[in-house]
Amino acid sequence: MVTLELTEQQAVVLNQLLDISVKTAGLGVAEAALFFSNTIKSQLTQEEPAVEGGEVEAEVEAEEVTIS
Repeated sequence: MVTLELTEQQAVVLNQLLDISVKTAGLGVAEAALFFSNTIKSQLTQEEPAVEGGEVEAEVEAEEVTIS
C-alpha cells in the first residue's frame, strides 16, 4: 500500500484533473477516475472542522489529506 499526502488544494486540483481525463478519454477511464475521486472526497469530508456551539473552528490554511 502507498500513502499519499496532499494539501486540500492539491486534492481539489487532482479531482479536477480526474474530471478532465474522463471528459477527454470517456468511459475508458471513468471507472478508475470515479474510484479515486470518491476516495479523495471521502478523505476531504473526514478532515472538515468540527462544529462546536454553532461556531466553526478556524480552518488550517494548508490542511493535509492522506489517501491510503
